[in-house]
Amino acid sequence: MADSQLKSIVIGDQQKSHPPVHSVKFSHRISETSQDHDDSHEESENSEGYSSKKTAIVNISEDHAKGSNMSDQHHLNDSASQISYEDRLPKGVMKVNRSMSSSLTSQYPYAREISETLSSKITQMRWCGLALAVNSICIYYVCRMSGGIEFPLPYTVVTSIGCVIIELVLLISNILTLRALDDGVSAWFGARLTEKKGFSLCICGFFQALPFQKWSFANQLSLNSTCRSLFARISIIWILLEMMKWLTPISATAMSGESVKIDSGTVECISYLQAGSPVDRLLPNLQGEAGYAELVFGSAMGNLQSEKDVNETVFMMSPQIIGAVNDGDTIIGPGFVTSIHTSCLCSTKNSTQLQSLGLSSSAVTDLLSNSATLGFNVGFASNVDLSDSTSNIKVQMLFTGVNVCGGQNATLVPLCTSVISNHSNAVVVVEYMTDGTTASVAPRSVDVRSVGSPADMQTWLSAALVSILGGQSSSVSLAPTVPGVLNPLLWWTSPDLMAVDPSRIESGVETMIAILLRGGIQRTYTTRGSMCNRNVALVTKSIVKMAQYGISVALFILFVQLLFTLIAILAFIPWIMCSSPIGAGVRAIREPVYFTTLLNSSSVCQGFDQLCNAQLHSIWQHLDVVVRIGEPIGSSSEVIGRISMDRPKLITWMTNGKKYF
Repeated sequence: MADSQLKSIVIGDQQKSHPPVHSVKFSHRISETSQDHDDSHEESENSEGYSSKKTAIVNISEDHAKGSNMSDQHHLNDSASQISYEDRLPKGVMKVNRSMSSSLTSQYPYAREISETLSSKITQMRWCGLALAVNSICIYYVCRMSGGIEFPLPYTVVTSIGCVIIELVLLISNILTLRALDDGVSAWFGARLTEKKGFSLCICGFFQALPFQKWSFANQLSLNSTCRSLFARISIIWILLEMMKWLTPISATAMSGESVKIDSGTVECISYLQAGSPVDRLLPNLQGEAGYAELVFGSAMGNLQSEKDVNETVFMMSPQIIGAVNDGDTIIGPGFVTSIHTSCLCSTKNSTQLQSLGLSSSAVTDLLSNSATLGFNVGFASNVDLSDSTSNIKVQMLFTGVNVCGGQNATLVPLCTSVISNHSNAVVVVEYMTDGTTASVAPRSVDVRSVGSPADMQTWLSAALVSILGGQSSSVSLAPTVPGVLNPLLWWTSPDLMAVDPSRIESGVETMIAILLRGGIQRTYTTRGSMCNRNVALVTKSIVKMAQYGISVALFILFVQLLFTLIAILAFIPWIMCSSPIGAGVRAIREPVYFTTLLNSSSVCQGFDQLCNAQLHSIWQHLDVVVRIGEPIGSSSEVIGRISMDRPKLITWMTNGKKYF
């Protein structure tokens, strides 16, 4: 009875041992060869284990049968069941998994998992985002530079390195745009290389060529190439971006800087007012103003056509300083602004000709008589026309001895008419220069802070002109103070200070009138001692400006770069929208070494042994074939896939989350 019970136990164990064998065979479906090998190996192990267990159980049962102990038989039943359970295959399954993983790792040590997520794709757009930000910021600051941008740097530093900084910023924005364009093109054509139809392998060579060589690369392809015209067109984008670098020096050299100034305290000054009635103090006179003209800067008298590119001369009368100032300091006080416009014509010295030019008979008579006293000496006969002095004053001057009309022919002389208008009160700003001594203090430039109400011309300004010219009708001798050199009042009419230039006579006469107006106002206007606000230049701050032509060129550069940056961003859309990984195609375009690795394992390399001494364009013509980068169709079911480059019908999409080598 014990033997029959043990046989039933063994038979029960034998029946229980088969299901785990089938479970092992199902859990490891790696390949047919590995399945057969694993199944046979596992079945042999199970058979050997079963035989040994059967022998052990029979021996044990015989010993216990002799004793006829029913409790021992029950214990043997539990032991046999425990031995059969512990030797089942789940432990074997773990053992096979570990050995298989170790085998695959050692066989493909460079295999890596490919997982392209939205964040990883956006990370690849980092250069596009950086180029977009830099170009946008540059456009914002260039637009602001027309009015000036304050920087916490000294004026000397800004003027010395400002041009270099602007040049570097524009070049950096250009380099970032080129990098963004490269990324966008590689993303676009990388998607084309991995799609079902594939794309020409020449895109890798086109991308590796330098910007100015892309055009020649496209033209070296075969005339039958489908990519020849496409590459030739898009190569213009790189050429345009490279040419933008040639324009950056224009914007850099258009930069200028000035000190930041703030009001700080007051300084003693003399201001000129229209109060009471004009008084002729007899000084300064015309000879004194000629001496003043030797030392004054044109910028210290206003915006002059002889000094600046302006359409009209604007004379600015500023207060006269009494106290001491530092170099670069500025005072703010009451003054006047006046517009001056001059036109000159050549005329003969006869009354008929002069009257035909619009002069009255009395004015012609006075001009001819005063001109006769000068003879051939350098000077002019003047007549102050006060017929419309409420709105403007005309000063008519008939020059002698300047030889600008017909050379040495003295019968033709220049007749210049200066119209003085828009005489207004104003608040003016005067900048001074000095070497540290009181005697060296001199005005460097003058500007208008605000323009007030119109000032009186009929009484005050006419009196100033008549007094400084020596009468309403007079002759003014402009004898040289240095032999062979023009009188200082005529210096602005000559490029060499020796002879009057016909092209400069009008602007030079306007400057002379401005100097005479200054002397006349000092001579006749009411003077008053007062305190002028002191405007001090800050050493640690400066304002950077850019000329209008520089702003226009810089904006053109930046908007072109911004346009190509947006195109590069749009080129990433196919990659972002694709659910399958296409990074291998992007890498093949970007990285020459990776492209060579794929090419080495591709059937495209057939016949390459005959191209070792071929020209470069011949090699790329041989590579002008349509390929697709992805996973071979036959290996899609493998645990570790293989990245390949071959004919499109032999390649399929890769899978996210899968390892590839």
